[in-house]
Amino acid sequence: MDLWVREARIFKYGSGVGTNYSNIRGEGEKLSGGGTSSGIMSFLKIGDRAAGAIKSGGTTRRAAKMVCLDLDHPEIEKFINWKVEEEQKVAALIAAGYSHDYEGEAYRTVSGQNSNNSVRVPNAFFMP
Repeated sequence: MDLWVREARIFKYGSGVGTNYSNIRGEGEKLSGGGTSSGIMSFLKIGDRAAGAIKSGGTTRRAAKMVCLDLDHPEIEKFINWKVEEEQKVAALIAAGYSHDYEGEAYRTVSGQNSNNSVRVPNAFFMP
């Protein structure tokens, strides 16, 4: 939670952030204190909403946020497909008559719209 407080302060003055979330356990992985992890996506959705609530530099410009996940993370496929699935929801809402404007209701009701998502690929991936 401290990360989002620090990000908010950075966004407030017009700067951007980038975070690699690969150290967060995948959904269902065991936790040392008992129980299981809720997974990376629940954290990314919270951070996405927090970034969407802040107007960068006090203007109408959205916060500049980059999210990175290592290629070998257990939830990499969910991460890659996240925006595609959310865009399908937007398309359905627009088809139902909602505004297609980026600041409109259709986009405000879906997640994943406030960050640039990147997959971190190791050099070994490209080696024959």
